[in-house]
Amino acid sequence: MTASINLSLPANIWSKTISFLAPEQQLVVSQVSKLWRKASCMPICRLALMQSIARLPEKERSLFLVKHPQLIEHLIALKFNEVLGFSSKIIGEFLSKVIECKFKKDIPSMISFLEKLPEDKRTMIKSLNFLCGHDRDFADAQVVQVIALCPALTSLTLLSSNTTGRWLTQVSKENKLEDLCISDCNLNEEFLIEFFSSRAINLRTVDLSYTNTTGEGLTHLPKNNQLESLHLNACTNLDENLLEIFFSKAAHLKKVDLSRTYTSLKGFSQIPAKNQVEELYLGSCEFVKEIYLIEFLSLKASHLRVLDLSFTQTKGEGLTYIPEKNQLEELYLGSCKFVKEIYLIEFLSLKASHLRVLDLSFTQTTGEGLTYIPEKNQLEELLLGSCKKLDETFIGRFFSLKAAHLRRVNLFNTSITGEGLTHISAESQLEELYLTSCKFVEEIYLIEFFSLKASHLRMLDLDFTNTTGEGLACIPKKNQLEKILLRSCHELDESFLAKFFSLKASHLRSVDLSNTSITGEGLACISKKNQLEELLLGSCKKLDEYFLKWLFIKAFHLKKADLSDTNITGEGLIQIPRNQLVKLLLMSCKMLDESLLGRFFSSKAAYLKHVDLRYTNITGVSLTYIPPKNELKYLYLDGRNLNWRLVPKIKG
Repeated sequence: MTASINLSLPANIWSKTISFLAPEQQLVVSQVSKLWRKASCMPICRLALMQSIARLPEKERSLFLVKHPQLIEHLIALKFNEVLGFSSKIIGEFLSKVIECKFKKDIPSMISFLEKLPEDKRTMIKSLNFLCGHDRDFADAQVVQVIALCPALTSLTLLSSNTTGRWLTQVSKENKLEDLCISDCNLNEEFLIEFFSSRAINLRTVDLSYTNTTGEGLTHLPKNNQLESLHLNACTNLDENLLEIFFSKAAHLKKVDLSRTYTSLKGFSQIPAKNQVEELYLGSCEFVKEIYLIEFLSLKASHLRVLDLSFTQTKGEGLTYIPEKNQLEELYLGSCKFVKEIYLIEFLSLKASHLRVLDLSFTQTTGEGLTYIPEKNQLEELLLGSCKKLDETFIGRFFSLKAAHLRRVNLFNTSITGEGLTHISAESQLEELYLTSCKFVEEIYLIEFFSLKASHLRMLDLDFTNTTGEGLACIPKKNQLEKILLRSCHELDESFLAKFFSLKASHLRSVDLSNTSITGEGLACISKKNQLEELLLGSCKKLDEYFLKWLFIKAFHLKKADLSDTNITGEGLIQIPRNQLVKLLLMSCKMLDESLLGRFFSSKAAYLKHVDLRYTNITGVSLTYIPPKNELKYLYLDGRNLNWRLVPKIKG
């Protein structure tokens, strides 16, 4: 029986099938199979290819466009039946990415490309993002040209430009711009004034982060403006009086970012009582005054869902003024050194019924406030990293009765022993636990926690702790653990690791054992039916190649391997079966055997895209064994030992 392809299948089925493939794979398949080639020429499948190219990571997309210029020209020239209602959106996204790539190469040629596009294609372009930099910058006239050539443009991002904003005064008053980002620029306020007063009727989002704006331009927005999102992050010249004028007519704002500014919040506090603000970011605003925070939270925060006060001088008093029937879901108080427990107690006991995320990292909290949160709370994420004054008794009381919905807990660099964790309910929903640098964690408590309370745990971070691994070995066989971090855990016992990997690692996808004393014996016990995709063993000086061989024989799904700064020869690597390996890091591996590496590259590196061989003694002979048809994109070598005559023979 031979496989067949039914071209009578509905077109949408074909497009979905083909769109699952990366662009390069789509092209390869169409070359191999006539039926697939016929299918891929269907209009809906051409759209799927456009969509796939547009969604490539930036670097890969740039390489693809350079490699296949004729294909890109062909796709751009295609005409589609208007019945395909979604086609204009996909074509528009595709053209946007092509234009952005051309911009990085040469601005005049990018504009020339735009001018040659038919008008119907140009009207499909809705969004453009340009990262300028010192060596590539728009002239004001060029920016105006681009906007004029894209009459339906609704979103424009211009980052790190040398423009003063003069182009804003030349934009048509009939422009369609809804989202405007002019970040990291030295703007002339007069140009902003003219633009906002007469050319910003459709604006929904404005981002002027890292500019020298005073805010005067914003005051010229009409009273009936529709602005919903405002980003003024790191605008250190803001004038509080001008902000008062602007915010007094900001009735539709939903998101405000004033992070890293010198605002006292006086201006923002003038926002209308019936405002729509849902997100307020004040991170690193050291001059925020509690009185203005109180004024806003007590009377004007009925829609507030996210509040970021991290790195501010707040004591937390303002939080106690928020009405009991509030909508607050996320509260960030990280590095608020002056937060008082008494205010946390009052807020958490009465005002936190909808709270899902609470960040108290780097504060002086003891954890007492947490014990006052109602049992029927919605808390899912709790961040207590570097809270040096945490009292394990309070943590235990909280976990025992108040952590029913908790999914993520971060206790890194605290003095906890782990006793508090043992109080968590056996029915807990905890999925992520971070105990990095918790030097006082005791194995006896880890044993109790893992054996009874970790059934939903997916991510575990025990980096820089003194764990032996005994607790981990006690986790039930039917666990959900997908990622484990055990970097610099120097007390690990290979027998406990063997017990865990042999029976308890069926869902594990990522393991980091970097800078430990393991030999690999425990890892070698992993089941043949493992799902391991990422293995990090950098600086494991005692790795034994014998155990690596037994591990790699079972590495069917491995995509990333870091063996940097180890004493491996490569003997283990050649045992790897038909695999999915994409990234291989072998930096500072001084004992690599060129012949073994050559055997690996010749037959076991079909999917390899990234190889790092810096600070090794490789001459390059092994690299000549890489097959002509390979996926290699990034190859890092040490030129000191490289035989440069071999470089032309390296295929990639």
